[in-house]
Amino acid sequence: MLPMINYDIKKNGNMLNRSQQLQLIRPVGREEVKQALLGIDDNKAPGCDEYNSYFFKKIWHIVGEEITTVVQDFFESANMCKAINCTTIILIPKIQNLTNIRDFRPSSCNTILNKLISKVITTRMQGVMDRLVDNYQADFVPGRLITDNILMSHELVKGYGRKSISPRCMLKIDMQKTYDLWSGASGLVANPNKSCIYFGGVNQLTQQQIMETLGYKKEELPFRYLGVPLSNKRLSTIQCAPLIEKMLHRIQNWTTKYLSYAGDAEPTKKALIAWERLCSPKVVGGLNFIDVTLWNESAICKLLWNICTRKEKLWVHWVHTYYVKGQAMWNIEPKNASWTI
Repeated sequence: MLPMINYDIKKNGNMLNRSQQLQLIRPVGREEVKQALLGIDDNKAPGCDEYNSYFFKKIWHIVGEEITTVVQDFFESANMCKAINCTTIILIPKIQNLTNIRDFRPSSCNTILNKLISKVITTRMQGVMDRLVDNYQADFVPGRLITDNILMSHELVKGYGRKSISPRCMLKIDMQKTYDLWSGASGLVANPNKSCIYFGGVNQLTQQQIMETLGYKKEELPFRYLGVPLSNKRLSTIQCAPLIEKMLHRIQNWTTKYLSYAGDAEPTKKALIAWERLCSPKVVGGLNFIDVTLWNESAICKLLWNICTRKEKLWVHWVHTYYVKGQAMWNIEPKNASWTI
């Protein structure tokens, strides 16, 4: 049984104003249901009825009225037919040698009616999430980027290799999902087997006491965070090798499939095309590839723009506190900053 909501804590958090509350509970319109369907990808897995969104889009002129009525009835009565709420759980292997249920990634295949109801709710919630969710949360909120967390993390780990650094530690916590272990209303608990701790400037005795208290193992930098290596110094060629090999493998597979031709009796001949031409738009004979150098420069310019205009972001606030310090942006000379790489 779920614990009751603590309303004293709730009142101290962010709350919606009356106008926003009314927007969330307004009646669901027919066009809103149709737009919800159009917002579901055609390739999303179907539910137990084996009909995906593409099927319903094609026959909307036939079944649109009935489906819309069912969705509206749910929001008016708060009652859902069991057939609509039927979900098929598929277990997808995460590794080759499976030994435990945690080696699978569960995937929920819901019915289209269930997805439509969820889509209407999430679309409405997107308009108020920025007010409800703290600025420290950089994902799942329109206008915020998960890369903000990566930038902030790079700033935090830079000093961990210094000998005279003040004592500090960093926790990398893996959260078990509700299908692993149910815990209260959140359904989340820390997984000690996958969680670890990183120390900087902490003596061995204190390190041991902290690890025994938390039950986490000690790890060393660098490590991967959101797919990006985090290190207290510039990454070496060896550390970047796995990423380079992965990119080269994909390029080789792509070139073999699309940039080669062969007859029955002659070896494969590779097509030689200038990279500048491949990066050109398709309308002028190119393949619209991304120019990585130009893309990187544009990405850094976007970071600089955010530093100047988005001070509500946590990592931008950090930059202004530790680098800018009231100066003009163009007068500072940061060393080894994540946003100048």
